[in-house]
Amino acid sequence: MFTNLCTNESNIDSIKKRSLIEIFLSCLEKGGEFQDKEIIRDSCNGIHALTNKGQDLDILLSYECIPNLILLLNQEDESLQNCSLSIIWNIAFGDDQQLDLLLQESVLESLFNIFKISNNEEVLVDILFIFANLVCGNLNQIQQVLDSGILSEIFKIHRKEKFSNRLQIELMWIITNLCTVGEDYQMGYLLDIGAFDFIVNVVLNYSLDKNIYYPCLISINLLIQKIGKQFISQANKKQVFNKIETLQDSESNSIAIYSQKIIEQFDNYNKKMNLDQIFEKDELDI
Repeated sequence: MFTNLCTNESNIDSIKKRSLIEIFLSCLEKGGEFQDKEIIRDSCNGIHALTNKGQDLDILLSYECIPNLILLLNQEDESLQNCSLSIIWNIAFGDDQQLDLLLQESVLESLFNIFKISNNEEVLVDILFIFANLVCGNLNQIQQVLDSGILSEIFKIHRKEKFSNRLQIELMWIITNLCTVGEDYQMGYLLDIGAFDFIVNVVLNYSLDKNIYYPCLISINLLIQKIGKQFISQANKKQVFNKIETLQDSESNSIAIYSQKIIEQFDNYNKKMNLDQIFEKDELDI
């Protein structure tokens, strides 16, 4: 009954929400060490509905429930993992302080352990989505994700196995989000562990898929702005800019605009390099 009530959570005020969340968390703890799957499932569904896309996380997290969610996530039963994952997915919309609570409880390792063995595309997409949100946080949170080595392992898995289109889109958003807020050295490291090859593959082979190509072009635009020489010298050898140049008249307005921005930056970079070489030659002649 309580779970059904949560499907129309817009009519529930904060006091009632707090009471409902407290009831669901209490039911979660009474699941008999996760033996009563129906209680677990209904409780998690209720919490997920009440905190959908990060709503009222402060209420949920005031109960210090993340350790129990991680414990649930580490169960071998996939249905129990999914119950926890649905709530962690919501928490991933949180602010820096709320994301810190996730990182403090080894959520990265738990999520990656599931990623390595799951064949459920929805689960894999959700996990990559959570990683993408975690690298949207502050610099320390981004570094924790990089230091974990998990992104490096994901790129290795991508090289060995064919990712579905949805998984590749989520992987691209991890790159784009990190390029948006990360420091130069973090972006350089990301390229070194596999992001560069992934970007090149997308540029050369996925130009008709706006869902993955658009964030790819955003990433390239940011990479040129922040670590121009390092990225441009590698990308030019792979014919990346030759391909992007052909997309300046794309039917997709967003792809055309970003393609034009990138080629303009690339041309400006080449002009600057040519000028630098001329100045160096003049100095040598003097």
